Amino acid sequence: MKRLVFTVHAQERLGGRKVGEDLVVSAISRPDFVVVRGDESEAYKRVAEKLLKVVYVEKESFIRIITLYWVNGDEAKDKV
Repeated sequence: MKRLVFTVHAQERLGGRKVGEDLVVSAISRPDFVVVRGDESEAYKRVAEKLLKVVYVEKESFIRIITLYWVNGDEAKDKV
């Protein structure tokens, strides 16, 4: 797997949303599904009753993590 580079925003979200880097790695390497929107990809990973969304951009030698958050409500229903 390519090296992960977290933006400052994504680093803040790790702590604020109580998400470990290992879960981000899992979401990107083994997502339940991925949505591609232009250059950005959205990896979705179900964790218990929640759905983690990781927005990232894949570059030649690394993956830049832009943001991550728990999805719920209508957005989650549309994805599963």
